[in-house]
Amino acid sequence: MNLGDVRGLTPNWQNCTLAPTARMRISSFMATRKSTKSTKSAKSVAQSAEAVEAAELFPKTIQRVVSEAVPEPVVDSASEAHPEPAKVAPTELMQAQEQSTIASFEAIQAPAKLELAPAKPELAPAKPELAPAKPELAPAKPTQAAAPELSIVIPCYNEEAILWGSVTELHQGLTQLGRTFEIIVSENGSKDDTRAIAEKLSRAFEQVRAITSDEPNYGKALRRGIEAARGKYVLCEEIDLCDLHFHVRALEILDADGADMVVGSKAHPQAKDERPMTRRAATMVINGLLRVLLGFRGTDTHGLKAFRRDHLQYTVSKCVVDKDLFASELVIRAQRYDVRVTEIPITIHEKRPPSIHLFKRVPNVLKNLARLVYVIRIANR
Repeated sequence: MNLGDVRGLTPNWQNCTLAPTARMRISSFMATRKSTKSTKSAKSVAQSAEAVEAAELFPKTIQRVVSEAVPEPVVDSASEAHPEPAKVAPTELMQAQEQSTIASFEAIQAPAKLELAPAKPELAPAKPELAPAKPELAPAKPTQAAAPELSIVIPCYNEEAILWGSVTELHQGLTQLGRTFEIIVSENGSKDDTRAIAEKLSRAFEQVRAITSDEPNYGKALRRGIEAARGKYVLCEEIDLCDLHFHVRALEILDADGADMVVGSKAHPQAKDERPMTRRAATMVINGLLRVLLGFRGTDTHGLKAFRRDHLQYTVSKCVVDKDLFASELVIRAQRYDVRVTEIPITIHEKRPPSIHLFKRVPNVLKNLARLVYVIRIANR
């Protein structure tokens, strides 16, 4: 039997029947265990006694250290009766030492904070990198005002007497319509102050634009104004008319898609032509020639017009004559290109005599009429 076999024996192993040799070995083993336990117990008791003694001496040691570090204050006999204030000094010293320790600890930690401070400026350069992205959005904004809805084109030649009053009155009336608009004053070779007044109007009103030419040519001035127009609808005016009532009626037809071009007819059966007889007769003659020679279907071609700009751009580009017959060719070609043209009657009276005498215009009218007959009837262009 091994010594390890006796670990599971009961405390009454003495009562068991064993061989003498085994019994002696067991007795020796148990005695050794008791001796070991007694030694451990003695050591534990000694250690406990030392701990108790150290605990009892600890306050005295602390008090002695404090008393040596801080000299006892001198008190008089009156204060001896009250010894309590003497206990405050050690506490204040401990607090001072504690604060000193904390300050020292913070001083030690301070460099670590300062080391982190330079890391913040490293992020600053990242912000300016985003700044250039903002100007990149600026081109998205329109560089000029949005296109107006209406463009009124007015050819002018030597009209210094009525130009300022006619344009300002028209500007006021168009403003009351509640639509966006522009007025294009197309000056052409005036010998008076018409050009200077037109430029002054463009500075006085943001809706007025002035374009100029050195050649006295009604047809070219009107064409340049139409080509410069930006509006959805283009209205061709006469400086001595400026008929706002025509604008309102024509726009009603165009808005309702009743036509692509509206012509204000002076020769309409319901029109009121209050001009001199010579001018009325000239209108009847030229309209008769246009009907016979070019197949014109209507009562008038020259004067007030309103049309959709996108529907008449191609027609304008095909016109070949200028001066007085450009307006007539525009209407005749629109009919030939199946543009929907309608006429409305107007009331007309002169504000001033014609800027160019009627009979001086006849040679150019006949010349351009002959050219127009050739291009349309013979060349079929």
